Amino acid sequence: FPLIGEKLLSEYLREFKYQAEMAGLETEISVQDGHISITFSGYSSNLSDFMVEIIKRIKAFNPLKFEKEFVAIKNKWLKDKQNYYFNKPVA
Repeated sequence: FPLIGEKLLSEYLREFKYQAEMAGLETEISVQDGHISITFSGYSSNLSDFMVEIIKRIKAFNPLKFEKEFVAIKNKWLKDKQNYYFNKPVA
């Protein structure tokens, strides 16, 4: 289920990331094997401030406040998995 946590975190950061993208700053966040990987890109004198703010927001992230979003993401993930197995080609 790390994908669900990653999607929740992305939803939590969506508005802030959008504002940063408008200023030419981008970040990619992935969760793998219990670790969070963060990649920053873009050129701006505010890049270091952006990095610090993203990390602060990740530290403040409380997934328990996103129960509705969790259920929606989980249900979509389960449906996608079911559809994957139902749509196998016949050999």
